[in-house]
Amino acid sequence: MNEALFEDLGRFIEFSKRIPGFITISHKDQILAVKTAFFEVWLVWISRTMNSKTGTLTFSHGITFSREQLSIVYGLVLVKQMFEFGDNFRTYKLSECLLGLYCAVLLLTQDNIPKLEKPHKMLILRERVMYALKLQLSTERPEESELFHSLLVKRELLRSIAVRHQMALDWYRVHLDLIRLPQIFVDLYDLDGPKLASRSSFTDSVASLEADQTIKENVVGKRDVDSTSEDDSD
Repeated sequence: MNEALFEDLGRFIEFSKRIPGFITISHKDQILAVKTAFFEVWLVWISRTMNSKTGTLTFSHGITFSREQLSIVYGLVLVKQMFEFGDNFRTYKLSECLLGLYCAVLLLTQDNIPKLEKPHKMLILRERVMYALKLQLSTERPEESELFHSLLVKRELLRSIAVRHQMALDWYRVHLDLIRLPQIFVDLYDLDGPKLASRSSFTDSVASLEADQTIKENVVGKRDVDSTSEDDSD
């Protein structure tokens, strides 16, 4: 599961960078936003591959975990809430464009992000993305005028589930010396210190993550080149 989450975190970081204006806010505020919003955005993403009938969750790269396996990591109550949210959110049947805009809104909702250096910049970005979401909804789903409001209200449910997630993380903070976790997740959730207090260690971990992804892309590219060369030689 660590590897699956590792890949999804990398996707989220790349997603964040592609939001117009996000990289123009201070580096500290970028880090705080990513650390705060990752779980909520991740939950929206995985809602599409949750299956409450079979009790399974399939990650983007194809690995499937059972409800029982997830409960070992997150606890029974949180996993129950996650599956219930997934069942509910899938009924929206959002397009890729709408889903991306909604996740951008979640990332830029600064109300629950402490110690932002320039919250007004985050607010401006959020208002722009919310306008884009509303406009896209009016284009794709003009007959569903209440959908925009419904999606915004859904943020409160996501936040309540995120609070339960923090409770699960508290267990890991207490027992960190007994378990082994990837450093990037220790830094992401500040498991070895005060919540959202550190940014330098997470920045280092993100740099390592991006470097790792670059290496993987280069390896894949090299394989493609080698394969092409072999085909040409034949």
